Amino acid sequence: MAPAFRDGDALTVKSVNPAGLLAGQLVVIQEPGNPGHTAIRTVESADEGGSGFVFTTGPGPGGQQAVVGVSYVEVLGVPGTRFPYLGALLRSIRSADGYIFCVAIPGACALALIFMLVLSDKVEKAHGRTGVPVTGRAAGAHTRFFL
Repeated sequence: MAPAFRDGDALTVKSVNPAGLLAGQLVVIQEPGNPGHTAIRTVESADEGGSGFVFTTGPGPGGQQAVVGVSYVEVLGVPGTRFPYLGALLRSIRSADGYIFCVAIPGACALALIFMLVLSDKVEKAHGRTGVPVTGRAAGAHTRFFL
């Protein structure tokens, strides 16, 4: 069976009271000992005796799956809406190549366009032209347009 969430998906996270989590629920956690990284885990057992911990499956010693205790502070919520591939797009934009492709190149093109418009306006003023007159006929009246 294919996983519901894939690497590269963006997710919304719904807040939840960690004390109300049930075994088998998916939970989004702050990875213990790895600040800034989040993970989706399955709750193995709920809080027992008000310990302030939820026990989830996760990578243990030697890369084997193990039951790991996660404090309530590290529980961010439960997965909400999934946006396929959006996370991969955002991750690539934050890379050097993504920055060049999505920010630097369009910015340079915009600056070049502005430069060309300003320069063409100065050239026209230097030659004493403000536009090329074009005459046309609209509803029987003569109209004069400047392009």
